[in-house]
Amino acid sequence: MSVNANSHWMDRVRAAPMPTASSKPYWSVPLRSLERGSREIIAARAALRGRTGVTQEHLYLLARDRRSEVLRAGRPARGLLAIGLVAAGIAISVAGSLTTQQVLLLAGFCVAFAGLLVGCVLLAGMMDPQTGDLAKYVHEDESPASAEEIASLVRAAQTDPELESLIRSWWKESGAPIRKQDLELVRAFQQARSGA
Repeated sequence: MSVNANSHWMDRVRAAPMPTASSKPYWSVPLRSLERGSREIIAARAALRGRTGVTQEHLYLLARDRRSEVLRAGRPARGLLAIGLVAAGIAISVAGSLTTQQVLLLAGFCVAFAGLLVGCVLLAGMMDPQTGDLAKYVHEDESPASAEEIASLVRAAQTDPELESLIRSWWKESGAPIRKQDLELVRAFQQARSGA
């Protein structure tokens, strides 16, 4: 290509052919899709690795929070019931006193006493519970595993090296016993392995 030296520099740029970039074809590489079984195994391994032990103190706090949520849900209704019974008892007692009817006066006292009992139960629910009161707020899978279940877990870990490496840290956690929910994680892992 010949360029005139007297031409303007912009003319030279316009006259120069534009290089064509060699475009590389886009190769779409199909990703290997995971099978359902392998996804379940990966999820079961992650659950076993991510397991955190629940100490008795932490379980006590969980049960206490659940108890307070249940009591908090029924607190307004019980409060209104207590106030209503006391007010009705006072009204009945005053009516019985004005009409000099002892039966009506006694019924008013009984109704007011029932309202006071409901109020006392409501106040007792606000106090810190005893450990025995929290037993019904602990879920079934949070109870400690029995000796037979732990023995079967040890046998399963001895026969399966991968399972043994996944649950090795469970024995080192002091104060955190193996619970039934931990055994469910092991069962899910074994079922995923057998289904793969």
